[in-house]
Amino acid sequence: MTRQPALLFTLVLLGTVASANTLYWGGGNTTIPNGTLLPNAITSLPGTWDLTTANWSTTTNGVTYTNWPSTGTANAAYIGYGLATTPTGIGYITQAVNMALNQLTVVGPAFNENFQLTATSPVSLTLNGSTPTITLAFANSSPGYYYLLLLPNVALAGTNGFTQTGMGALRVSSDCSGLRGTVVVSPGSQTLSLESGGKLTGVDSFTVQVYPGDPGGFVVQPPSAGSRDDMGDASVVRLQGGEFTYAGYRHATSPSTESIGSIVLDSWGELNPTSANGSGQNGRLYTGIDRGPNGKGTLTVGGLRTGPDFATDIIVTNQPTGVILPWMQNSRGYALWLTGTGAITNMPWTPAPRDLSAWQANQDYRSVPASGSADPFLNAISTDLTIHSLGAEINGNNLNNQVITIGTTNTLIVSSGYIGLGNGGGYVQFAHDYGRYPHHDHQRPLFVCRPPGRIPLHLFRDHRRNQCGDRGRGRSKWC
Repeated sequence: MTRQPALLFTLVLLGTVASANTLYWGGGNTTIPNGTLLPNAITSLPGTWDLTTANWSTTTNGVTYTNWPSTGTANAAYIGYGLATTPTGIGYITQAVNMALNQLTVVGPAFNENFQLTATSPVSLTLNGSTPTITLAFANSSPGYYYLLLLPNVALAGTNGFTQTGMGALRVSSDCSGLRGTVVVSPGSQTLSLESGGKLTGVDSFTVQVYPGDPGGFVVQPPSAGSRDDMGDASVVRLQGGEFTYAGYRHATSPSTESIGSIVLDSWGELNPTSANGSGQNGRLYTGIDRGPNGKGTLTVGGLRTGPDFATDIIVTNQPTGVILPWMQNSRGYALWLTGTGAITNMPWTPAPRDLSAWQANQDYRSVPASGSADPFLNAISTDLTIHSLGAEINGNNLNNQVITIGTTNTLIVSSGYIGLGNGGGYVQFAHDYGRYPHHDHQRPLFVCRPPGRIPLHLFRDHRRNQCGDRGRGRSKWC
C-alpha cells in the first residue's frame, strides 16, 4: 500500500491595519446635533444608514456629525464605539443604499449584545482597498450571542475578499456571490458562519487560521438536504491551523452535499463534518485534498466514529484510494483511509492485546485501556516486530504512563508511519526492558517508523495538536 508523509511547519498569521478617516455610528434616523456624545447603550443605536442623515461622528467624542459621503464610499466605519457593558440588546441598522468602505469595526462589550444589518430592498456593501478588513470586538466568541448578522438584503461585494479579525461571529445569510478574492479568518476566537440563504460562490479561497480548540473557524450551515451550491465549485479551503465545519442535513438518499475545489493543508487543521436534523447518512463531496506547498500537511477529521453515530460520508476524488493516510486521523486517534469508492472512513483496527508478548506482525492496533481502573500493558515485546500502525484512545486518565516495553535487543517498527493518540491528555511511552535494572535513567525509547520512501514518523497527540517525535525519560521531542 502507498504511504504518505506528515510534518508540521510554521503558520502564517495575518492581522489588521489601523484606519484613518473613520466615521463613528451615532444611530437614529435624524441628524444628530454636534457635541452629542456617542450612545453608551445599544438600544440607542438602531437607525438608518443613508447618504443624507448626519448620524455619523467624525471623532470619538461626538464634536462633529456628518452624513455618510454622497459617493457612498468612506475609508472606515466604526459601530458601537463607547458602548457600556449594559444594557444588552440588538442594534438594527437599516442600510438604505449601496455603500462602500475599506474597514468595518463592530463592538459589543456586553453579553448577548449584537448587531444586524438589514435593508428593505437589495443593497451591496462593497469592501474596497487591497486589504479590506472586518473587525469584530465582542465580549465573547459564542456565535449565538455575539455577532454581526448580514440579513438577506445586504450583500457583501468586492474584488479582494476581506480579512476577519477580533472576537465574535460574522454571520452571513445573504447572497454574496458578488464577492471575489480571498477571505481570511485570522487567529482568535471567532467564526465566519455561512447560514441559511448565505452564498459565497464567488470567493476563490478561504484561509482559516483559527486554531482548533478556540471556538470558531469557518462554518457552513446549509438550510436543507440535497445538492447545495453555497460555495464555488473551484473554491479552496486553506487550513492554517484552522477548522472547517460543514453542518449539513442527514437524508437517506439526498443529504446535504457541497462540491468545492479542494482543501489545502497549510500546514494542518481540522475538518468537522457534523449533521443537523433528519436520518440516514450525511454526504460530503470534496474534489481533492492538497497537502500544502511542501506536501506535508496533516488533518484531523471530527465526526468519524465507530458505532451508530457514524453518519458521515466524505467523498474525495483525485486522491489515491485503498491506502492508509498517516497524515489524517479522527478525533479519537483512529487512522483514516480512502476506500475504493473514495470515501474517507476509519481504518479497520484490531484491539491491542494488553499482553505485549501476544502482539503479532502487520497489525493495525488500537489501545483502549479498560474504564475505571488502571490497565497497564504487561510483559514485553521480545522479538523484532513490524506492525502497520498504532492508535490509542484515552479513556479517562487510564492511558497516562502506559508503557510499551520492548526487549533490550529488539525493535518495534511502525511501517505506515502512523501513531495516534486521541482525546484528552496522557501519553504512550516506549521503553527498553532492562530486567532487574528498571531504573528510570536506564529506560530509553526504542521504536522505528519505517514507511516506504524514507518518510518520517508522524505522531498525533490529541485531536487539537499534531506533533511528531518520541517521548521518554521525562522529555519530549517534537517537530
